[in-house]
Amino acid sequence: MIFIWFLDVVKSIEFRMFAAVFFRLNVYNIYF
Repeated sequence: MIFIWFLDVVKSIEFRMFAAVFFRLNVYNIYF
């Protein structure tokens, strides 16, 4: 159970990082 929860947390963190990078790329495309 703890291992599955840990994987879920890791996926959540990876998704947030991906979303942040994607958002930054969109902002760069808008400004440049």
